[in-house]
Amino acid sequence: MDQLATLISALPAEQRSYHSYTAKSRTCSFGIPSSATESGQPLLTLPSDCSDFEFAMGEQGLALVRAYAASAFPAQTENLLIGDSSYNPQMGRQDLRPLIDAIKHTPFPKLKQLYLGEYLLFVNGPGATCPLGDVTPILQHAPQLAELSLVGNFSLSQALNFPELTELDIQLDDCNSNINGGPISNDTLAALLSSPMPKLTTLCLDLEIDPAVEYNLPTCFFQGDLLPALSRLEIAGQFAEGEVERLATSPLCRRDGFKLFIDD
Repeated sequence: MDQLATLISALPAEQRSYHSYTAKSRTCSFGIPSSATESGQPLLTLPSDCSDFEFAMGEQGLALVRAYAASAFPAQTENLLIGDSSYNPQMGRQDLRPLIDAIKHTPFPKLKQLYLGEYLLFVNGPGATCPLGDVTPILQHAPQLAELSLVGNFSLSQALNFPELTELDIQLDDCNSNINGGPISNDTLAALLSSPMPKLTTLCLDLEIDPAVEYNLPTCFFQGDLLPALSRLEIAGQFAEGEVERLATSPLCRRDGFKLFIDD
């Protein structure tokens, strides 16, 4: 039995399950019991053809993520979540940087959906965001990404190319708990918004955080040349004086049918 299978078999039954979120997919979930969804089933053995994974155990999932990265599964993974859930009693004290480091040099040739820092709520209550660290390497190794969600503090060391990305969701803070990993830097924001995303249609940029940080938007973002398909922008946060007004009257937001939502 390989290391990943050994670690999975050692997990309590309530921490391993699989769920059919759509008619065509089956997600192997760790940190979530089968009772969490109507489609949930106990996970007895890991299917060899599994392409969807959820690691929702916070820091406790480090050994499992390391074994996953060393296995054959990343090469066939299409959907990947690394985060936490309300089933983890350590909510609010997690640091996902070691888990992100464990996969940062792993090739993901088929990965289409990536969710880093997601906090899955199965009860009414506050969530939490946390540090993700430098996500540049993992994004460089996932050329087919169509959906990307980054929840929590992260950094980018350079602008990247996202040829297939259609949806991008950034959230720094949980507004109910104010448990967060801190703000991102203006350099990281500039690198992100200076990255070519020719197919991106929807961008949610929630930079609201306590304590507040003042952000600047790069000039190329106002022009929109790197985002030719963008038609919906949701933006929140504290920005330098005049930035929001400049955005609202920019060539990007003056496109026909463009939808701009500003949370102030």
